Amino acid sequence: MKAAVLHEIGSPFKVEEVDLLPPQPGEVRVRLGAAGLCHSDWHFVTGHFKRPLPLVLGHEGAGTVEEIGSGVTSVHPAMLSEILLSRKLLTQSFTLGKHW
Repeated sequence: MKAAVLHEIGSPFKVEEVDLLPPQPGEVRVRLGAAGLCHSDWHFVTGHFKRPLPLVLGHEGAGTVEEIGSGVTSVHPAMLSEILLSRKLLTQSFTLGKHW
């Protein structure tokens, strides 16, 4: 999967291939058909929001649920979904090395 990855504060993010682990309990994997970066993401690039690096940027998107972790009951695979990835999800689950 391609993702916008920030490796260093103040440096441009890089679009690169990343590997995904299967969803953990309570997590959902969505194949995004569209995603965007906004000014909130820029706060990570400038260092205004501080999180462990490398960090995958982007928190808005729409796609199809591909896989669910145990305990997920609100969605199912193949469900079309308009999603908003929250800042919590962005900064905790999408920190490289934690779930990828």
